[in-house]
Amino acid sequence: MHVRRSSATTILLVTIALLVSACTTTSGGVAGDLARSSDQVASAAQSALLSVQQLQAQRTLTSVTATTLEDSLTEVTDAQTQLLEADVHQGDEAGLRDRVLETAGRVADAIDGVRESLSADGAGLDAAAQQLRAAADAASTLSAESKGLQ
Repeated sequence: MHVRRSSATTILLVTIALLVSACTTTSGGVAGDLARSSDQVASAAQSALLSVQQLQAQRTLTSVTATTLEDSLTEVTDAQTQLLEADVHQGDEAGLRDRVLETAGRVADAIDGVRESLSADGAGLDAAAQQLRAAADAASTLSAESKGLQ
C-alpha cells in the first residue's frame, strides 16, 4: 500500500511539473520559443530527478521511474527538435539556442545514464543520479536566464 501511494504521489508530481512547464511564458517570437524549449528541458530534467530520488528512497517502483525517465527523455527530444527547427538568426538568440541545445544534450545523456543503471539492476545509480542532478540544475538555471532575454 505504501509503495502504491508513493507511486501515485510521484506520478502526480511529475504530471504537475509537466503541466507547469506547458504554462510558461506566452511571449511570442523566437525568444519566446527558446524560453519555452528551455523550460521544457528544465521541467523534464526535474521530473526525471524527482522520480530517481523517489526510487532511491524506496518510495516508488523501478518500473514507475523507468516510465518517467522515458517520458522525460521524450520531452527533451521534442524540445531539441523545436530548437533545431527555430528560425534563429545570429546574435543573442543563436547563442541562447546553442546553450539550450547543449544543456538538453547533457540532460538527455544524464537520463540515459540513469536508464542504463536501472537496466544493470541499479549498479552506479548514485553516480548517475548525481549527473542528472547537475544537468537538472544547469537546465533550471538556463531556463531562468532565458526568461530574462525576452
